[in-house]
Amino acid sequence: MHHRNLKGFTLVELLIVVAIIGILASIGYPAYTSSVNKSRLSDAKAALSGLANALERRYTQTIPNTYAGNAASGSDTGAPAAGFFQSTAPLDSNVAFYNLRIDSASATGYTISATAIEGKSVDPDCTPLTYSSNGARGPAGCW
Repeated sequence: MHHRNLKGFTLVELLIVVAIIGILASIGYPAYTSSVNKSRLSDAKAALSGLANALERRYTQTIPNTYAGNAASGSDTGAPAAGFFQSTAPLDSNVAFYNLRIDSASATGYTISATAIEGKSVDPDCTPLTYSSNGARGPAGCW
């Protein structure tokens, strides 16, 4: 009598492994995307803080003091002017997830924002992210 030495997996064993992988993926993927979105939101906050610092620095360097004229083409609103500040976030990457914008700027204050670039994976409840010279921040719960 010959006993065949069969090697391999049975269909039941294979199905159990596939089910376990599916369960782990269904738990792990949402946690992973949440972590990535939080990281990208932190990048946007850091970029807004940097833009706010650049505006404050420029304010102290102009006579008379003003926040105006720092957007592209010397206007008061729009993307930050080239050479003044980067127009996308994160600041240290070639892949942008947010566009930075000066929403308003005058002699007395400014409002800036970071808006998610369409098609990028970010927290949809936290775009646009805004910051004003008076300390107002929005949306609530994102800062």
